[in-house]
Amino acid sequence: MNLLSKLTFLPPYNQVNHHYQFQWSASGFQFAFLGKSITLQISSHHTLYGPVILAVFIEDELYQKIDLKEGSHTYSLSFAKPEIMHVKIIQITELQYGFFALEDIQTDGEISKLDKPSESILWVGDSLSAGYGLEADTTPLVFNTHFEDCTHAYPYLVSNALNTLPIIIAYSGNGIISRWIPETEEKPNTEDILPTIFPYDISENPSWVIINLGTNDASYTRGILEREQRFQELYIHFIMKLKIKFPNAKFLLCYGLMEESLLSSVQKVALETSSLFLRFNTATEKDGFCFASHPNKTSHLNAAHTLINFIRTYNEESL
Repeated sequence: MNLLSKLTFLPPYNQVNHHYQFQWSASGFQFAFLGKSITLQISSHHTLYGPVILAVFIEDELYQKIDLKEGSHTYSLSFAKPEIMHVKIIQITELQYGFFALEDIQTDGEISKLDKPSESILWVGDSLSAGYGLEADTTPLVFNTHFEDCTHAYPYLVSNALNTLPIIIAYSGNGIISRWIPETEEKPNTEDILPTIFPYDISENPSWVIINLGTNDASYTRGILEREQRFQELYIHFIMKLKIKFPNAKFLLCYGLMEESLLSSVQKVALETSSLFLRFNTATEKDGFCFASHPNKTSHLNAAHTLINFIRTYNEESL
C-alpha cells in the first residue's frame, strides 16, 4: 500500500518520479500516527560541509535528528507512546548544503492526514533566515552542517508562535546584487543570486511575504552610491515580481539584525514598493554571537518577539 498519499507535504517540494523532493529549510512532511515504528526510504545528496539533517518533531517538540547518508538508505523511527501522535519531519539545513527525496514510507501502525495551518508566511533571506551557525559558538574555523538549524532562527519561531506555515527561502551568503565577497574582491558575485534561484512555482498563497536581504550585498556596495542605487533597482524589481506572484500578501522588509550599511536603501525600497519596513536591533556582544560572528539564539528570540508584536499589532489595527 502506498502510504505517501496519506502524508501532508510542507512546501516547497517537487514530485519527481513518484518521489517527493525537498530542498529548502523547513520543508518536509507531516502526518498523524498510531503505532510503534516507521521506516523511511530516503535518498540524499550533500556537500563536503556535512550531511543533510532532518528534525523529527512529535507534537511540535523535537524528538530526534537524523543525519542523512549520501545516496538512498532506510531510516527507522521507534515510538513508545500508545496513542495517536502528530509527527513532523523537516529539513533543518539549507539548499546549498544538500537536499533529500522521500521515496517510500512503511509502518507497523496507521498513518493518516494531518492538516497544515491554513495561513502561511513566505520568508526570503540569507544566513539569518536559515539559522546558519546557531548550533555552534565562535570557536570553530570551518562550517559544518551540524552548526545549522532553521528551527532556532526567527522566521520559524515567528511562524510557530502565530500558528502559520513557514515557507523559508533562505540561502546563506546570498543577496540581491551580490553574494558576500571579501574586501580584496571588487566584482560582485552573482552566482546563484537569490532572485534567479527563487522557486517562483510555489503554489501557496501566503498572507505575509517577509524579506530580510542586504547584509551580504553590503560587502560589495561599500557605501558607493552607484552600487547602492543598483541594489535598490534590483531589489525593487524582485519585490514587484513577487507582488505579481502573491497579490494578496502583505509585504514586510526587515533589516539591521547583523549590520546596517544599507539601512536607508532598504527603507527607500520599502517606500517605492509600498511595503512595510521593520528595523531590527543589531546584535551586540552583550547578547553574544555564534559561528562566524552571526547573531546567536538570544538575538533570534529578540528578533522573533519584535516581529510577532509587529504582525499582531498590524493585524489588530487592520480589523
